[in-house]
Amino acid sequence: MNFFYKNKLTFFIFLFFILLSSSLKAQERLVEVKVEGLESLSKDLVLEVLGWKIGQEFSLKRLENSLKDLRKWGRFVDSKVLLESDGSQVWLTYQLEEGFLIKEVNIHGNYHLLEKQIKRVLFL
Repeated sequence: MNFFYKNKLTFFIFLFFILLSSSLKAQERLVEVKVEGLESLSKDLVLEVLGWKIGQEFSLKRLENSLKDLRKWGRFVDSKVLLESDGSQVWLTYQLEEGFLIKEVNIHGNYHLLEKQIKRVLFL
């Protein structure tokens, strides 16, 4: 019985120190967000889509969601993010490559019915 009590006590002490060390760990906070590769879009607009606020708690889930939001927006051919951290602070650098934006589609020809079908397919 004494042996079981000592092992149980050791286990709880070990568990206490694990919980204590995990609770003392500082939460990582976002310090800076950089955006590279913009040509026609404004940095403020992209930052609004990303949704980050300086000083907010950082999480990998939030980072994944910001990349998903960029892809859903459909304005970029390629999007990458570089993450730098010192344990309590996080710096993010988004490297973006803008895609082409089609402003106008002209359809010429004598086939009016065909023109309507093409516009329907192109959502014009």
